[in-house]
Amino acid sequence: ASLLSLGSMIQQTKNGQNVYARALYRFSGDYTIEDILALLERNGNDRRTLYIQEQAVKAIFYLTDAPLLKGLANDDLFTFQVDIPRALRSMLDLASSDTNPNLQRWAASCI
Repeated sequence: ASLLSLGSMIQQTKNGQNVYARALYRFSGDYTIEDILALLERNGNDRRTLYIQEQAVKAIFYLTDAPLLKGLANDDLFTFQVDIPRALRSMLDLASSDTNPNLQRWAASCI
Protein backbone atom coordinates (compact mmCIF):
# COMPACT_ATOMS: atom_id res chain seq x y z
CA ALA A 1 0.00 0.00 0.00
CA SER A 2 2.83 2.39 0.78
CA LEU A 3 4.31 1.85 -2.68
CA LEU A 4 0.99 2.76 -4.24
CA SER A 5 0.79 6.02 -2.36
CA LEU A 6 4.10 7.06 -3.91
CA GLY A 7 2.41 8.01 -7.17
CA SER A 8 0.41 10.78 -5.57
CA MET A 9 3.22 11.95 -3.29
CA ILE A 10 5.80 12.11 -6.04
CA GLN A 11 3.60 14.31 -8.21
CA GLN A 12 3.76 17.10 -5.65
CA THR A 13 6.46 19.70 -6.06
CA LYS A 14 7.76 22.42 -3.79
CA ASN A 15 9.22 25.51 -5.44
CA GLY A 16 9.50 23.65 -8.75
CA GLN A 17 11.52 20.79 -7.25
CA ASN A 18 10.19 17.36 -6.49
CA VAL A 19 11.41 16.94 -2.92
CA TYR A 20 9.66 13.62 -2.33
CA ALA A 21 11.20 11.96 -5.37
CA ARG A 22 14.63 13.36 -4.52
CA ALA A 23 14.32 11.99 -0.97
CA LEU A 24 13.21 8.62 -2.29
CA TYR A 25 16.23 8.36 -4.58
CA ARG A 26 18.59 9.51 -1.86
CA PHE A 27 17.41 7.24 0.96
CA SER A 28 15.75 4.14 -0.52
CA GLY A 29 15.85 4.37 -4.31
CA ASP A 30 17.38 0.94 -4.93
CA TYR A 31 14.77 -0.96 -2.95
CA THR A 32 11.76 1.11 -3.95
CA ILE A 33 12.37 1.03 -7.70
CA GLU A 34 13.03 -2.72 -7.57
CA ASP A 35 9.75 -3.25 -5.69
CA ILE A 36 7.82 -1.10 -8.16
CA LEU A 37 9.30 -2.99 -11.12
CA ALA A 38 8.33 -6.27 -9.44
CA LEU A 39 4.73 -5.01 -9.21
CA LEU A 40 4.78 -4.26 -12.93
CA GLU A 41 5.87 -7.82 -13.70
CA ARG A 42 2.93 -9.43 -11.88
CA ASN A 43 0.62 -11.62 -13.93
CA GLY A 44 -3.14 -11.29 -13.87
CA ASN A 45 -6.03 -9.42 -15.37
CA ASP A 46 -8.19 -8.99 -12.29
CA ARG A 47 -9.21 -5.46 -11.26
CA ARG A 48 -6.93 -5.38 -8.23
CA THR A 49 -3.79 -6.36 -10.14
CA LEU A 50 -4.53 -3.88 -12.92
CA TYR A 51 -5.14 -1.08 -10.41
CA ILE A 52 -1.90 -1.86 -8.59
CA GLN A 53 -0.01 -1.87 -11.88
CA GLU A 54 -1.59 1.43 -12.90
CA GLN A 55 -0.42 3.08 -9.67
CA ALA A 56 3.05 1.56 -10.08
CA VAL A 57 3.29 2.91 -13.64
CA LYS A 58 2.31 6.38 -12.40
CA ALA A 59 5.07 6.22 -9.78
CA ILE A 60 7.64 5.18 -12.41
CA PHE A 61 6.42 7.96 -14.70
CA TYR A 62 7.09 10.62 -12.07
CA LEU A 63 10.31 9.01 -10.79
CA THR A 64 11.83 8.98 -14.27
CA ASP A 65 10.93 12.57 -15.12
CA ALA A 66 13.78 14.02 -17.20
CA PRO A 67 14.24 17.27 -15.22
CA LEU A 68 14.26 15.29 -11.97
CA LEU A 69 16.89 12.84 -13.18
CA LYS A 70 18.95 15.67 -14.66
CA GLY A 71 18.90 17.48 -11.33
CA LEU A 72 19.87 14.31 -9.50
CA ALA A 73 22.72 13.63 -11.92
CA ASN A 74 24.32 16.88 -10.78
CA ASP A 75 24.07 15.78 -7.14
CA ASP A 76 27.22 14.18 -5.73
CA LEU A 77 25.27 11.71 -3.58
CA PHE A 78 23.22 10.29 -6.45
CA THR A 79 24.54 6.89 -7.53
CA PHE A 80 21.40 4.88 -8.33
CA GLN A 81 20.72 3.61 -11.84
CA VAL A 82 17.22 2.66 -13.03
CA ASP A 83 17.10 -0.69 -14.84
CA ILE A 84 15.89 0.82 -18.12
CA PRO A 85 15.61 -2.42 -20.18
CA ARG A 86 13.54 -4.09 -17.45
CA ALA A 87 11.27 -1.06 -17.07
CA LEU A 88 10.89 -0.70 -20.84
CA ARG A 89 9.91 -4.37 -21.23
CA SER A 90 7.23 -3.95 -18.58
CA MET A 91 5.93 -0.72 -20.10
CA LEU A 92 5.75 -2.22 -23.60
CA ASP A 93 3.91 -5.24 -22.25
CA LEU A 94 1.41 -3.12 -20.31
CA ALA A 95 0.94 -0.62 -23.15
CA SER A 96 -0.06 -3.44 -25.50
CA SER A 97 -2.62 -4.88 -23.07
CA ASP A 98 -6.19 -3.82 -23.81
CA THR A 99 -7.67 -4.79 -20.43
CA ASN A 100 -7.21 -1.37 -18.78
CA PRO A 101 -7.13 1.79 -20.97
CA ASN A 102 -5.72 3.97 -18.15
CA LEU A 103 -2.89 1.52 -17.61
CA GLN A 104 -2.21 1.57 -21.35
CA ARG A 105 -2.02 5.37 -21.41
CA TRP A 106 0.33 5.65 -18.42
CA ALA A 107 2.57 2.88 -19.73
CA ALA A 108 2.74 4.52 -23.17
CA SER A 109 3.58 7.83 -21.50
CA CYS A 110 6.52 6.23 -19.72
CA ILE A 111 7.98 4.98 -22.98
